Amino acid sequence: MDASKEHGTALDRPSTIVATDDAVSTAREAVRNAEQTHGRKHIETQKAKIKLAQCLQAHGDFEEALSLSRTVLSAAQDTFGPRDPKTFSSMHHLTVLLAEQRRTVEYETTARTLIKDCADALGDDHPIVIKATAALGLMLRRRSRLEEAEQLMRDAFEKSERSYGSDDERTLESIDELARTLLLRGKMEDSEPAVEEAELMMEESLDASERLLGADNAETNWRRAELASTRLFMGKTNEAEESMEGALQRYRESLGEHHPDTIWAQAFLATTDVEIEDIVKKSAKALHDGLPRVNVMITSLIDNFADQGRFKEAEMLARAMLENSLRAHGDDHSDTIDQREKLAALHKRMGNLDASSRQRRMALRSRQRVFGHTHTGTIEAVDLFAKVLKDQGEWEAAEAVCWDFFAMYPTPNQPNHFTLALMATHAIILKQMQKYELAEKIMSEVLRHRRTMNGNDHNLTVWAVAWLGALYLEQGAFSQAEPLIRETHKSKKRVLGDEHAGTLIEGRRLVETMSRRTVTKDDVMFVSDLYEKVVRIFGQQHEESILLGQQLAILLNKQGKCDEADALIATVVERRRSVSGDHNLATLWVIVCQLGMLQEHRKYDEAEPIAKGLLAATQKISGEDHLTSIRAQNTLAIVKLHQKALDDAETLARDSLERTLRVYGKGTRETTESASALATALAAQGKFDEAETLLSTSYRMGKRRRGGEDEDTVELMENLVDVLKKAGKRDEAMKWARKLYEACRKTLGDDDRVTLRAREELECLRGEKQPGDEGDITVQQAVHDPMRGFGNGQSNAVQVVKLLDPPARLVTTAAAGEIPNEAKEDSKGECPDLMAIQKLHVDLALSDSKS
Repeated sequence: MDASKEHGTALDRPSTIVATDDAVSTAREAVRNAEQTHGRKHIETQKAKIKLAQCLQAHGDFEEALSLSRTVLSAAQDTFGPRDPKTFSSMHHLTVLLAEQRRTVEYETTARTLIKDCADALGDDHPIVIKATAALGLMLRRRSRLEEAEQLMRDAFEKSERSYGSDDERTLESIDELARTLLLRGKMEDSEPAVEEAELMMEESLDASERLLGADNAETNWRRAELASTRLFMGKTNEAEESMEGALQRYRESLGEHHPDTIWAQAFLATTDVEIEDIVKKSAKALHDGLPRVNVMITSLIDNFADQGRFKEAEMLARAMLENSLRAHGDDHSDTIDQREKLAALHKRMGNLDASSRQRRMALRSRQRVFGHTHTGTIEAVDLFAKVLKDQGEWEAAEAVCWDFFAMYPTPNQPNHFTLALMATHAIILKQMQKYELAEKIMSEVLRHRRTMNGNDHNLTVWAVAWLGALYLEQGAFSQAEPLIRETHKSKKRVLGDEHAGTLIEGRRLVETMSRRTVTKDDVMFVSDLYEKVVRIFGQQHEESILLGQQLAILLNKQGKCDEADALIATVVERRRSVSGDHNLATLWVIVCQLGMLQEHRKYDEAEPIAKGLLAATQKISGEDHLTSIRAQNTLAIVKLHQKALDDAETLARDSLERTLRVYGKGTRETTESASALATALAAQGKFDEAETLLSTSYRMGKRRRGGEDEDTVELMENLVDVLKKAGKRDEAMKWARKLYEACRKTLGDDDRVTLRAREELECLRGEKQPGDEGDITVQQAVHDPMRGFGNGQSNAVQVVKLLDPPARLVTTAAAGEIPNEAKEDSKGECPDLMAIQKLHVDLALSDSKS
């Protein structure tokens, strides 16, 4: 059986502390009695207030608990002075509350102040200093600040050893935490020395535990199991099994065959289905008999079985835990609620969302009855229930769950961690329902509070920043998206380092955003440096290297460095072919990018065989009438157009339009594209009236069908203005140019490059500006070609523009199969699944971002 999980962490998990209304009332009464007996400033009164604060914390009254704890600290400073042990003890209790509420910024500041001031006043090895140092190390470890955490854990261990001696339980605990930190750092940073030191620390802790507590003590058993798990991770299978086999023999002799520690040791060594089945039966019996520590043992087994994909065994034990609690305590007991939520989480891992939803609903109702609607545990239960409904695709029901909570309990001025988590879930649901404005408003609030509560570099803050950036990208608001994505990249760079995989991948996301605007020399230098690092770290044929190479080629092209861009994109095409094959979605995508550049550089003879190959590949994969094939044929038509093969171009474009009308109907986006391609071919032959009629008719049908202006109707108007100018119809052209500019401002925004180009076109027609003036607002490096058409100004072929621009983020993300780290907690429904994408038609790569 795989036992590579940290056994000590899994078994030594603290139980959830809850407090009822009666417990809070009793604690309040104790404070009143202490005040009457001893006075407000007496130490016994302060102790009673600290107990009340802890009770309020457990009851979910976070703000009152913090306020009371701060009052106690202030009173201690006034009564005993700022350097008295009782003052430092009060400050320590405050840090505990801050940590439990995940107010990481205030916690870290207060804890560091406590450590420094207490060490100065009472000595470096005072128990409060040691406790606070170890606690701060744990918090930093949870935030993946492993280097700082290791140093603090090492300090705590050395101070414990000096103060308490080597054979003290407190020293053993500090060794354990240092070893776990080293092991985690070794796993995350692939550091063999760190893992080896962790093993040595665990051996030292085990030896001391056997001397101090005895070979068969529960704590000793856990340390032995943790050491065996570490050795198993290191590949020392024989040593791990030998160690656990010796332990199993002692457990059997001293504890008996059915003791939880004996069962766990058997589970560690179990390999066959028969052995696993025996473990499950013994665990269920131990649970029924109520043996000591059986709950933590079975919880560990459930986790291990689930990690191995043995969901049947895991579910049997999870159900047994729930049924045992129901028999002992009833439906509304805190332990029963906890077991029900664990079963719901397991069902979700199994993919049984209906069962998970049922358990979540029952757990939520129990929490509302027992703890009230505003208890932090209840808020978390609302969040988890909404998430499982979201995963089921029941978006309206999930939204209603969120709205019901916030309608009854509006967001406070200083929401706690669990309220912010629910708000984030609500925003995710609203985004999926395309309620972008409200989703943006809620997540912006989440981000504002996360910055205050957790700091700019906390993973939850970074996730919120990245999520907002992605939301703006999806809406095409690139100027708003870029600062957020840049901030995410800087945060990862500070926390993870300049050459960490997460930093490099986030850098590529930043590059994708930068490519949507005017590119500067600094941008190209940044991308070139990033590309060199990615190739050096990942290798030339790694997915990230190929994707970033493609992005760098696009930026070089926008800078006018055409020869460099052509050479790099050709290299990227070959690498992509060698990795993915000729008929893969990602291969076709990068070929489309190459084709667009060749056309922009007017290398039409080089572009023609590539366009023909693209058309043949798409027809083979998707069929002649598929949108992918139609777009590829339109692209070939434009290439023919520039080769002056005008009849061929018109024939190809007319055939595409006929098939598009037959398959997709009038007024659709697909028909709009084909109409634009044919209109350009007609205008090139001087057939301006036919081109004008075709474009104006397509515009009216598209606007009527889609209920107003959009990017596609804007593109039609832009082409129509161009045709009218060439036909010498200046007044008509000016009327449509004015209409185009207003539509661009409404649809795309004032700062979009198409809007700026439309404004320039209108000014030229009015005589306010001459084409080519020094102050012209044009898309950088756009080709000024008499046959320019198809909207976005990066290529003469609308199909290539559509392939290069809107879907770039979608397709590169899909090809990489990536899911952002910040969303790993709950990414279902938010990111494309790689396997699913590979099964889709190639059209996913070639359709625009709205399709």
